[in-house]
This record gives sequence, structure tokens and C-alpha cells, in this order.
Amino acid sequence: MQRILVYGLGTSIGGMEEYIMNLFRNIDRSEIIFDIIPHGGQSFYAEQEVNQLGGIVYKITSQRNSLYQSMTELNNLLRKLRKDHEIIYFNTCGFYNVIPYYLAQKYDYTILTHGHNTKSGEKSFLTEGLHIINRMYIRHISKYHFACSQAAAKWIFGRHFDERNKVKIINNAIDCDKYRFKEEKRNVVRKQLGLENSIVLGHIGRFVYQKNHDFLIDIFKSVHDQNSDSKLLLIGEGNLDNFVKEKVANLGLQDSVFF
Repeated sequence: MQRILVYGLGTSIGGMEEYIMNLFRNIDRSEIIFDIIPHGGQSFYAEQEVNQLGGIVYKITSQRNSLYQSMTELNNLLRKLRKDHEIIYFNTCGFYNVIPYYLAQKYDYTILTHGHNTKSGEKSFLTEGLHIINRMYIRHISKYHFACSQAAAKWIFGRHFDERNKVKIINNAIDCDKYRFKEEKRNVVRKQLGLENSIVLGHIGRFVYQKNHDFLIDIFKSVHDQNSDSKLLLIGEGNLDNFVKEKVANLGLQDSVFF
């Protein structure tokens, strides 16, 4: 059985985190087990499930609390775990901090890198430049290069690198049966929310730049102007939630948009 370290995940539920958990739930766990090192802090949202599936969550200090402490603990952990782990699987939205890669190379791990983003978003021009410089190093030390889409492959690893067929596209997999339409559930939830007779639109995503709530609210305003009984449900959290709430209020949609 191969134990693989997974690094790059936050502590709360999100796209990368659920991608890894969906993979873990469905792989042959007699062959592969994921052990997870969250970079965001002490409590990984699916720790109990990871343990039930045979994996271990190794906790280190959040980078936001102390980058030095976080990287020191990661160094000690990677040195200790090398005897039981050959592979480390990085999942990332950008190459802004290469210290974890350096440590993985230092302890002779086989490095897999998986990109999940198409642009740096609210990052500064300087940070974007840092990503471009760092990706040359990471392309060199990674044995395999993955991305969630062609656009992500081009941004994460560089257009020319992708055009040389150096990046493998890994589609995000979901359990389709889990999301199939069910009339009974629909009626129950609509009744709970008092939306039995409304036209309801829904959006699931963090309140961050990439999810583009700003444009979404503009679209809903046009829908609402044509049908005043339309409602919008926004499911998620993030640092732009106050901005979105303010925009909703300014457009007079506060009675039709639910957070």
C-alpha cells in the first residue's frame, strides 16, 4: 500500500478540499491512502472522515499566524514522514510560497503538482510576477504536472509548457446521483425557506474574486426587473461577503437575495 502526503489544502470545505476528499472516497484504498497536511491551521473539516478512510491529518501552524513556525513544523514533519512516504501531492492556486517544494525536494520526495486556478485574481502585480518566476523551479522539480482545465494548465505552468503536452488534465469528479433532481426534497426545502411559488436561482461558492458575485448580482437584477417574484440564494462565505451584501442593498434587492 502506498501512502501519499497531500499538501496545499485549507482547513474548511472548498473546491480543492472536496476534490481530494471525493478522490479519497472512491480510490482503491487497499492500494493508496492519503495523509493530509493542511497549511491553514489545526482543524481540517473532514478529519474524522479522513481517519475513517485510513488516512491521517498532520496538523501544523497556519501560515497566516506564523509563516516561520509553519515552515519549521513542516520541515520537521517531512523529515520524519519520509521513511513511510515517497510521494507528496501538492494542490495549489498559485506558486507564491516555494518553501514547501524546497523542503520536499530536500527530503527527496517524488513531487506531484496539481493547479486549480486560472489567474491570481486580487493578488498584486508583484505577486503575479513571483508566481511566474517560481513556476520555472516547480516545473523542474515536479515529476508530474496536473491541472483542472486547459486554462488552468496555461496559467499555472505557462502556455508554452502546456503546449508541449507536459500537463495532464484531471477533470473534477463528482457523484452525479448525489445531485440528481428529487421532487420531494425540492418541495421540503422550498417550504422551509418560504419559496414555494417563487422562481429560485442558486449559487454555491466562496465570496472571493474568482467566483464573480459582482457580475452575478448584476445578472440577477435584470432577472428581477422582469420577474419580481424571483429569488437568489447565495451559499458560501468569504472576504467579499460584506461587499456583496452592500451591493444587494444598494440595488434594492435585500428582500429577494438570501445569504
